[in-house]
Amino acid sequence: MLCESKRAAILELQKRGHRIRQIALTLGASRTTVRSIVESGTAQVPRPNKAEPCRAQILELYSRCDGNLVQVHKELTARGAQFSYQTLTRFVRRHRFGNAKSNVTRSRVDAQQWLAEIIHGARSLEMLSTEVTDSSDLHTLLGTVKNGRLRERKKALTILARKRGIPNATISVILHSSRRTTRRYFTIYSKAQGRAVHAFRLERTTRKDADR
Repeated sequence: MLCESKRAAILELQKRGHRIRQIALTLGASRTTVRSIVESGTAQVPRPNKAEPCRAQILELYSRCDGNLVQVHKELTARGAQFSYQTLTRFVRRHRFGNAKSNVTRSRVDAQQWLAEIIHGARSLEMLSTEVTDSSDLHTLLGTVKNGRLRERKKALTILARKRGIPNATISVILHSSRRTTRRYFTIYSKAQGRAVHAFRLERTTRKDADR
């Protein structure tokens, strides 16, 4: 986590009109970190929330309990969690769990949060199968996100996001790819009739043919 002085430097450079990429290169921080600090608008270092180590369990229970935080807290306590109900509600508000289901297709921030949770393993296969319109190939796609090369991870994330209904324009911004590229990933996947591994091989073949 960046110190307060570095966070302040990020905000100052952003005020002067510097782009996220420039700020990240100048200060040696990731673009994701720079973007989150710019979006927060404050140099103050956020205090760690006691609920953070239970993020995956909270996400699972939040979905299973239909957003009933009283029930979520009761189940977490039964599993050995030791933090108050107020701590849980602050954690949920900060991470916008309450809005993710309704706004993930309309809000870039919520879409980015949803994809970040997939990348960090906080959204299980069971949770995703209830959120996407087509649950086929989820196991393969999640495995690619976890173990694939950068290009394959981007393909898998693009396909998952499109299955969730996130617009192509939003996906391209979050994954730092062109709209044409992310559109091509999903088109090839669709032509492969939802078979992720075959789609990735087909995409490589298509690119090789285009380069000849």
